[in-house]
Amino acid sequence: MILIDLAQHLTLADLTSWQTGHGLSGLEQWDGRHLAAIFNTDVFAGTRTLFDNFIKSGQAWALAIGIIFGYIFRALTTYG
Repeated sequence: MILIDLAQHLTLADLTSWQTGHGLSGLEQWDGRHLAAIFNTDVFAGTRTLFDNFIKSGQAWALAIGIIFGYIFRALTTYG
């Protein structure tokens, strides 16, 4: 992980340079590709899986039919 990579290269002088605002002095060639490799960049993967399951399982049809029957039932049972 990135924390392990940084821990191998980090010294006490680097910590003081962070406090003064100069960043990591020993890691000029580090460009963040290690960090990008760790994280899954597809932020909508879970939503897409959930929606695909909602459609494939027939729950979308059940929702549509329930809304239609609910509207008809409400129209028949309200007075006025």
